[in-house]
Amino acid sequence: MHFTQLRARFFFILLASLKYWLIYIFSLLIFASKSQDKIYFLDGSNRTVKVLEVTPDQIKIKSGNNEEEDIWRGNVLCIEYKNGSVEKISSPKENVVYTPHDDEAEKKLKNEPEIPVHNQISVNTFALSISDISVFYERLTTKNKIGLGLMGAYNFSPRATFFNNRIWPLKDGKKNCDFGAFANIYIDDVFSEETRFYLGIMFKYNNLKYTAAISDSVKIGNVYAVTTKYTPKTGQQFATIFTCGTYTEFSKNFFISTIIGLGGFRMRGDYLQQFNQQAEKHKTTSSILLKAYFGINAGFNF
Repeated sequence: MHFTQLRARFFFILLASLKYWLIYIFSLLIFASKSQDKIYFLDGSNRTVKVLEVTPDQIKIKSGNNEEEDIWRGNVLCIEYKNGSVEKISSPKENVVYTPHDDEAEKKLKNEPEIPVHNQISVNTFALSISDISVFYERLTTKNKIGLGLMGAYNFSPRATFFNNRIWPLKDGKKNCDFGAFANIYIDDVFSEETRFYLGIMFKYNNLKYTAAISDSVKIGNVYAVTTKYTPKTGQQFATIFTCGTYTEFSKNFFISTIIGLGGFRMRGDYLQQFNQQAEKHKTTSSILLKAYFGINAGFNF
């Protein structure tokens, strides 16, 4: 047989053997890939690895280069094992943007509450009708179940009105300003999904001014003359008021709430003496008097 023919025959046999070897290697690779586990992440990506252990916080894996690695399970949607079974690990959470291999995003995801804490500011529109500019600030915490806040008001009327019935009987009685602190507990599923009911308590300080009429008798000879001296005075009310009301959201940022409150405060000193002296129909022997509060607040969340 000619040498050229022998060489051609040899290469033909070599190529045929190589073909079978390639088929064998390709089959092994397919089998190896099928024998691996696959992890699907919440951001839509996936990895083919070998899952070694699943703990409440981490998933221990071995990657293709045989290096062990820990993955935080909060980023994992599910695991597809080599036997075909699927284990669900977690579900997507609202208001979270997932970025693969982003440590800051992962840290944010671990610490983010289910319902974000937010603040709200509102104005008592009912108080405007009695010349009060009343502003409320409230911070909602604990899944928006508890609200803590402050309020402040300034009265621009030159004279107290009937709604301030413990001030208006005084001579030149005028309400100056209010300051207060309050706490509310919100209750869901009482009226509707948009309207919530709450119970609360408010501690309120009110500053006022009036003119005190101080009478004095002077003896002139055998006659007593009565003189009256008018002196500007200031007074205070420190009230504790139990409140309740509703909170209705009309959009993500706009809301209207109502306030109904009833409590009491102590009237003392010159304030009590002048009140009884001026208020013929409203005299009182008790230093503790009832105090009510009403409000229709319109405001914004932020």
